[in-house]
Amino acid sequence: MKNRIKKIKKTIGEIPAKPDERAFLPILLVTVCMAVAFIAMIIDRFIFSFGNDLLSPIMAQLVAMLIPAYLCMLLLCPEKKLSAQLKRVGMAKIGHEYVFFLIFSALFVITTALLLNIIFGGVYASAKGFTLLGTFTAGENEYTVNVLYLVVVYAVIPAVIEELVFRGIVYSELCGISEGLAACISSLLSAFFAFTLGGLPAALFCALAYCFVRFTTGSLLSCIIVHLAYNLYALFLATNVSKYFISAQNTALLTVIIIGAWLISTALFVSESARVYRMKTEKIKDGEIPSKVPRIKLRELLIETKSAFIFPPTLVCAIITLALYVATMVIGILA
Repeated sequence: MKNRIKKIKKTIGEIPAKPDERAFLPILLVTVCMAVAFIAMIIDRFIFSFGNDLLSPIMAQLVAMLIPAYLCMLLLCPEKKLSAQLKRVGMAKIGHEYVFFLIFSALFVITTALLLNIIFGGVYASAKGFTLLGTFTAGENEYTVNVLYLVVVYAVIPAVIEELVFRGIVYSELCGISEGLAACISSLLSAFFAFTLGGLPAALFCALAYCFVRFTTGSLLSCIIVHLAYNLYALFLATNVSKYFISAQNTALLTVIIIGAWLISTALFVSESARVYRMKTEKIKDGEIPSKVPRIKLRELLIETKSAFIFPPTLVCAIITLALYVATMVIGILA
């Protein structure tokens, strides 16, 4: 396997890649979002502590992500109505045939993320509370505001805005290059916004799962629904589960329960995904929908990545984004 990867990398190095400029704008959008989030974190840590102030998390999300996303949509789809802009990023109705697929996808995402957090130490971060942009924590000192506020600010708004940015704008635009590249890059960038090393594997898995949901249903709205379900779990259940797991003297029974729940949710998710794709196969045979099968080949993915990031402005944005992420993590650990 290692020799095969080395051979592929050598082949890629010999292929003269033509710079692809289509990745620049979505990567720039993420860079701007990361920069604003970094500034918000600096202000909160060293200048003025926002704490659990009612308006601060809302304003931070609007300034850090929604406003840059809307400006990016204007650049991508100028002189068109908002409905056309939303259609461009994948906002569409969901068919009733996807109801159980979304339910089982949410269960699969929740149980797998919990298992990954236990394996990689993300439970220690989630035990402190549900955090937005690495700064605004819900439930750090018990909930001091009503449940509706928590649901709207820490579950609904993040699900809508993050999906609009990552599975909407970034994924949709990178699909013009390759769907494999779109899924990998948008998921990696999305995972950065978890702002925790222990929780990074779970965040990356969730992002990839949202991409699969987006591809399967063809609707950004489905990603928002699954993401919202995960946020509600993280807001009201994950903290208590993590605290119990950390403090319990004997975690064997809890581990068995979690693994059992994961196996059940995985079986349901795989079964329902198979049903959905069998249904799609029938529609393809009848000519109702075009044939479209997801495929990711390592060699092609490396070529597409090289073509995207060989364009200097895109590469600079990617480096700045990574540097801001590392700086945020370092300050968060040291402060």
